[in-house]
Amino acid sequence: MYAFDKANNYQLSPLSHFTNRPSDTLSSPALHIPDDLDSLLDVLPPHLRNSPWLKAGHDGRANLVEVVLDIGRRPTCWVGGKREFLFPSNNDGDEESGTGEKSRASSTALLSLDSDYVITQEDLDHVLGDLHFGEDNRAGIESQLHRISGIRNRDGKLVGATLRVGRYVPGNAMLIADLLFRSDSSILFVGPPGSAKTSILRDAARILSQEHSVVIVDSSCEIGGAGDVPHDCIGLSRRMQVKNIKNQAQVMVECVQNHTPSVIVIDEIGRGAEVQAALTCKERGVRIMASAHGSLPGLVRNTQLCELVGGVSVVTIGDKVAQKRAQNGESSSKLKPERKAPPVFDVVVELKRGHLHEWQVVLNTADAVDSILSHSKYSAQVRKRDPEGTKAGVEIDDVVVLTNRDDIVTERQQKARSMNSVLIQSAQDVFDANNIEWQPYFEKSVNDCPVCKKNFKTNGAMMMHATAKKGKCRHHLPAEVEHFFVENRNDQ
Repeated sequence: MYAFDKANNYQLSPLSHFTNRPSDTLSSPALHIPDDLDSLLDVLPPHLRNSPWLKAGHDGRANLVEVVLDIGRRPTCWVGGKREFLFPSNNDGDEESGTGEKSRASSTALLSLDSDYVITQEDLDHVLGDLHFGEDNRAGIESQLHRISGIRNRDGKLVGATLRVGRYVPGNAMLIADLLFRSDSSILFVGPPGSAKTSILRDAARILSQEHSVVIVDSSCEIGGAGDVPHDCIGLSRRMQVKNIKNQAQVMVECVQNHTPSVIVIDEIGRGAEVQAALTCKERGVRIMASAHGSLPGLVRNTQLCELVGGVSVVTIGDKVAQKRAQNGESSSKLKPERKAPPVFDVVVELKRGHLHEWQVVLNTADAVDSILSHSKYSAQVRKRDPEGTKAGVEIDDVVVLTNRDDIVTERQQKARSMNSVLIQSAQDVFDANNIEWQPYFEKSVNDCPVCKKNFKTNGAMMMHATAKKGKCRHHLPAEVEHFFVENRNDQ
């Protein structure tokens, strides 16, 4: 177990070092999530707001992620990664028809809890009527962190809405307190939707604003909330709103040019222009905190976003180098991908949906990207905290992460080595029992044909070749060797 040392600028040290000075530890307190749901649910019609899952006091409210409303379909919500119908029905296991032909009650009537009610145009108008949607089809609620996104038909008419809960979790970013306080590292938070990237960014902005000039480029008003006055959760940070998502890169550069921040915070870097803007900010000495969808290996493969982690160029290598790489189990191709520049982000924090208290922290992005491009392992820390705050300190495990391809290659290589060793031993036993000299038949490995010396990728392929009925090699094999190959090739 480890703890952050407040007396030494939040250095991460073993918990045993604080025996005589426990007050210097930055403990991991229980994370309290303020319940601001009512401000979001108040936009719903009364009969939807009073549904079982949305009522005050329901256990599911703490894990409510979003409410989904589509015309002609039953209203649903997502709670802790699971879909729930706002009004349970005896036919919940049946597939939705989506035709809107089910029984419709008036949008102002109170419904029974076993209703098959579907959303009407009146319901949607009640929710969306007073909201202003930008070109990204997103809207917010004044001074709140919640987000409402619309779905339009081909004529531009709103036919659906997603009400996403925005939460502020004080202390959420303290799992990387050492990286926030002790270094000038730019940090990228990556993960799928719903993995708490934005809520962590909010808290990181609040923490850093205590000592630094922090400016948030808020593309959808999701970090600081809707309205001219940002939510208190961002502390002393300033906030620049983006009128059109297409202009986010321009606003990022404007922020650096006009407002001299020491830290800039950006949510959802997802376009090439924003990547170039991030490069500009980095070159001007500005520290960056940002988020992106996906994972670190995914970013490396993404042609638009890979420059966030150094970019990729392809170089041509010589024949000898290619042969040596092939002998080491690597690709024999003469085209080799390499990182072409220093990463914009020095540290990458990989997040997973449903694992709010367990983060994978890559402390050296450059080394990790180099490893990913060579299809090998990269090093990371898995940091865990007690969500209830009953245990002191932070649990840290040093791990080695396999890329997808490396995982497959390693598994195949291990299997091949195991098969080879078994076959070699079996062959030796057969040959010894028949007084046949071993070496002439297997000079390199059981992947080489003992007659023509042709090499095969697998020993199974070699045995098929060596024992082919019309093949010339079969006629040159001693009977015992041929019998051994025939017996074993079917198992490969």
